[in-house]
Amino acid sequence: MTMGGGYFSQDETLNPLMYNWNAVFLRYCDGGSFSGSNATAVPFQSNTSSQMWFRGKHILKAMQDDLFKNRGLAASTDVVISGCSAGGLATYLHVDNWADRLAAAAPTAKVRGMPDSGFFLDSMYGRAVHYHDMMQSIFYVFNSTSGVNQACIAANPGLEWKCIFAEHTSPHIKTPIFPLQAEYDSWQMIGDLGVNETLPESYPVVNAWGANLTALIHTNLLAVNPGHGVFLDSCLHHCGGWGDYTIDGMVQGPAFQQWYNTGKGIHIQGKPYPCLECCHPSN
Repeated sequence: MTMGGGYFSQDETLNPLMYNWNAVFLRYCDGGSFSGSNATAVPFQSNTSSQMWFRGKHILKAMQDDLFKNRGLAASTDVVISGCSAGGLATYLHVDNWADRLAAAAPTAKVRGMPDSGFFLDSMYGRAVHYHDMMQSIFYVFNSTSGVNQACIAANPGLEWKCIFAEHTSPHIKTPIFPLQAEYDSWQMIGDLGVNETLPESYPVVNAWGANLTALIHTNLLAVNPGHGVFLDSCLHHCGGWGDYTIDGMVQGPAFQQWYNTGKGIHIQGKPYPCLECCHPSN
């Protein structure tokens, strides 16, 4: 496949750290960010014979096994786990699992996470069908208990469903990560908040959402592990934008490289919505 640009770019200017690295693209297939471990089939619809299998945890393990055995991952020196949207959530959920497996197979490898637009909030606001309800249902239907961060599971007896959410998993992530995130995530505005963010009357609730997301990034991630960094822009987008948004004089690629090399890099734009001037490379 054509990997495209962004953090897959082979342009050293756009992607100064990883432009010449090996890249692997994993399709999560199960609909649950590699979390499912349901041994039984689930009917697709009551009037059809189609069945669905939610076995994402095992899909991930099989691909990891292949990468270690057949693709040279055990000889790696540097590994970045990343993904966009549901893949961003998968990064929060599984980066420690990757780090543990790499510690056993390639003990000298440096492992870091870079989730892109995966910090979905545990929301019960706005829409008739809340994101909270949908994700909680996924957790139970997919049997995801063994397929998410196990430190989070141990810390939430009786409330294990929380561990399907990035905001609840974040305090338990040991591996240093550098999230790429929009404060005003365009998917969350529609899919979670259920508002038309282009209407001026929506601006107050959009800003309140962004303030809450930023506060959770601080309390549940940055304050818990000083090794974490972040690139949190004040633009309206979901995924992408690699090289398009500037904070502290840097776009994402150089900011990530600096954090990767030094362990320091907290870039938060912190502008109220809408901020059109925030969202161009020259600003």
